[in-house]
Amino acid sequence: MKRVKLAILTIALSWSFAVNAQQKTYKVGDLYNEGGVKGIVVKVSNGGQDGVIMSLDSRSLRWFSKQSSQEKIDDITFGTKAFDEKDGEKNKETIKRYIDSRPDVKASDFPVYYIGSWYIPAVDELFEAFIALNNGKIEFDFSVFLKLDEKIKSAGGTSLFSNSGHKFPFLKPLFSSTEFPLAVNAYVVRASPQTMAHVHSDEPYKTGKGLFLTAIPNVKHEERDLRPFRKFSSSGATPVRQSAVVQVVPLSQAKQGDIVEINGVKAIVFQAYGDGHGMAMALDAFCGVSKPWGKASSVQTTDETNGKANTEQVFRFMKDKKLKAGDAPAFEWCQSLGDGWYIPAVSELETFLNFWTGSLTELDWEGNNSTALPVADNEGVIVGQNAHTKKINQRIAEAGGTPFSTFVYSSTEKAGKVLVFKQALHRKKDTIGGTNMTFDMEGIAKNKLNNVHIARAFIEY
Repeated sequence: MKRVKLAILTIALSWSFAVNAQQKTYKVGDLYNEGGVKGIVVKVSNGGQDGVIMSLDSRSLRWFSKQSSQEKIDDITFGTKAFDEKDGEKNKETIKRYIDSRPDVKASDFPVYYIGSWYIPAVDELFEAFIALNNGKIEFDFSVFLKLDEKIKSAGGTSLFSNSGHKFPFLKPLFSSTEFPLAVNAYVVRASPQTMAHVHSDEPYKTGKGLFLTAIPNVKHEERDLRPFRKFSSSGATPVRQSAVVQVVPLSQAKQGDIVEINGVKAIVFQAYGDGHGMAMALDAFCGVSKPWGKASSVQTTDETNGKANTEQVFRFMKDKKLKAGDAPAFEWCQSLGDGWYIPAVSELETFLNFWTGSLTELDWEGNNSTALPVADNEGVIVGQNAHTKKINQRIAEAGGTPFSTFVYSSTEKAGKVLVFKQALHRKKDTIGGTNMTFDMEGIAKNKLNNVHIARAFIEY
């Protein structure tokens, strides 16, 4: 009888300990320390039983390291297409596929690639984590992060702050795993002065005021902090990733913004005529090559409205001159997509930009050839995007493409120079909402185009 009672008691205690373990909960900012895994909780779900932690430790490294075989390869070619802004684990998988596909690189060449359960967060994950730690605010609160920093250091971690090159401590910029469409850049999250008057001033760092959490592109060969994330579950549940599934829509049903497939090439529709016809841009892009027009630079392509005519003019030149592979790289890439694809004329590129920015009416491209678009609705999340450009770029990335960005050239030559889309962010001197994104069409000599300039391909279907 005593043995039976002892067995019952043992079972009851075991059940009680299991329930207590399952019911352990966390909130944002707590120190997590279970099973030899330590971190700061940056996101919670399931009543605080599950979530995401940020490592106590960080490393100041480049996004990728220029070592061994990489020294012989142009930095710009190291675009892995890790463009996802929401899912760092997906970016990790993308980087792994890139490493596996290239015999001239290895995993250790990419400090951003973590083996195991840890991963470098995507830009939105990183930004949202810091907003959560900052009590839901965009304006950076020094006092909150100084307390958090003490907690990290007391647990044996590395500081969030540095004063290198400054008189006063500042939050170390952190690399995300999200690449900018110009492959030489990746996004960082940092606390930045929000007014032009304070860009080169120590005043915000001295007073702890006038700094805002932002995400901006940063060249990958500069050293920034890498601080990985990891999912946890105190409930015993297996963390589940919600991967976006992008549906490819039949051309006959395609609407503006839909992803379609045209003769094996995925594209995004930016004009739909309503009768199964429209215009689309290929999801892939061409960049990373100096002098992309090559020997075709001598061809005068002056049509401002018909990019197909410009492109076919170059194709005829390539055929007549019997150009070999590599003589006109951008147009060879366009030709490889199949019949009908072309590099857009300037007015066609402007039409896409009206779609990309979500403009209800066409932007004014006349006069000084400069258009300003407010971006206050997305200020602080990613500098240089508004809510609509962010949505379109994420859709392109989820479908496996290269998001749209600055430095895209048209096929239109004017006054001896090809017209190139240029995007810049201009901050006013006053408030967080005082920001404009300015678009220009800049003339650049064809032989001056370099490996940061990008070609996109359009098609009318």
